[in-house]
Amino acid sequence: MVSRKGRENQLYTAEGERVVAGTVILNATKDKTLLISSESHPKKWIIPKGGAEIDETIEQSALRETWEEAGAIGKITQKIGVFRDDAKFNGKQTVFHFYELVLSELADDWPEKYKRRRQWMPYDEAHSALLNNKRYQLAEALKCSNISR
Repeated sequence: MVSRKGRENQLYTAEGERVVAGTVILNATKDKTLLISSESHPKKWIIPKGGAEIDETIEQSALRETWEEAGAIGKITQKIGVFRDDAKFNGKQTVFHFYELVLSELADDWPEKYKRRRQWMPYDEAHSALLNNKRYQLAEALKCSNISR
């Protein structure tokens, strides 16, 4: 998988919302999820996600962002849903498209290895971490996944 940089190919909706794609990564037994540290706030945990690009499907963008940020490769098992963020990014609202991914490989080396940490967490711990960081859309995506509780 090829890592990308920049926002020249950023996808926006007809309403001008920035389209972001990501995955809730589950282990094979679906009892843990892999969270990554935020690049801008290293002590905060998030779900891998990033800007969808015009030359990819949203699902392809989600897989690419998961690889770039978490070094995770797997199979998408379902689309979790679409979540809107009222906060603005560079003056634009964000619409998140989240997918559930069951991990098949976790690389030792990946594009953002030196920018992020990653940690497996059970549902309660991950959900609390996302809520504590005020990442409500990410917490809702986790809640809508098939992770065991």
